[in-house]
Amino acid sequence: MTFFKTSKRIAARNASALEFVKPHGIPVDELNPLMAGRPEYYSGNVYFNEQRVSAQADQVASQSEKLSSADKGTATPAAPH
Repeated sequence: MTFFKTSKRIAARNASALEFVKPHGIPVDELNPLMAGRPEYYSGNVYFNEQRVSAQADQVASQSEKLSSADKGTATPAAPH
């Protein structure tokens, strides 16, 4: 399978998943656009190399920080027992 076919298949699967989660307000950290068209992030056709893992980790950390910052101050304290 070529890199292009794999990327196209991933994009189609992700689009299907987004149709389900978006109406429920579930946050999604879409990594495929970060990886698409970047064959230097692969060792072979499927396996990730360190450069890819680092790029993904940076994006996940950034998105997690944004979600965490957005949630601060919005939680309702638990009622005392």
